Amino acid sequence: MSSRIENIIVRARDTLSDLQGDRWDDDRLIRLISEAQELIAIDAELVKKTYTGTVVSGTAEYTTPSDCAIVTRLSINSTRVPVKTFEYLDEKEIEWEADTSESVDMVLFDKTDPDKFILYPIPTDPTYTSYKLYYIAIPVEVTKLTDSLVVPKFFDKAIKHYIVGMCFRDDQDTQNRAIGADELSLYNLEFRKAARLSGLNFNNTSTLATVYRGFE
Repeated sequence: MSSRIENIIVRARDTLSDLQGDRWDDDRLIRLISEAQELIAIDAELVKKTYTGTVVSGTAEYTTPSDCAIVTRLSINSTRVPVKTFEYLDEKEIEWEADTSESVDMVLFDKTDPDKFILYPIPTDPTYTSYKLYYIAIPVEVTKLTDSLVVPKFFDKAIKHYIVGMCFRDDQDTQNRAIGADELSLYNLEFRKAARLSGLNFNNTSTLATVYRGFE
């Protein structure tokens, strides 16, 4: 029996008219499946994880786990702290980076720099001992035909359109690149349809505009 990934590739090759893999080998298509899975998993918030770390008095900046895509919330000593962007404070104060306080008002996180987060103001209370980070995780990379996908099967059609669209975008031919753009539009359409049917969360922008660790 063919694997799920093999079935997606077969359908993609039908559309690409590349049944024997003369133009795009399996390795290239598997990498595209992995990219599509990352986009879908993050936009639909499919992989959620937690991480517990230590709060150090006088330290503002902390490192996120290597598979963190988006921080959704954070608690310190079991008390929830609001998550804001750097722009949120930039709009309110000219200089805020050196502010200190016994209490932490918020955690600052930027999707374009997911490697870190900042506690604001800088905590000085030694009773702050630990934090718990809740985040949307990047799924494990797909590298083999026999690998499992974390995204539900009803996203397979969207993944197929993503593969085809990106393959045609590899081509320098203007007509093929236009076809590729159409396929990527279909990817967005199928993604939204699958997300609505499943009741999953997803953002209201094009999934292809998402920027996060590992793919942009």
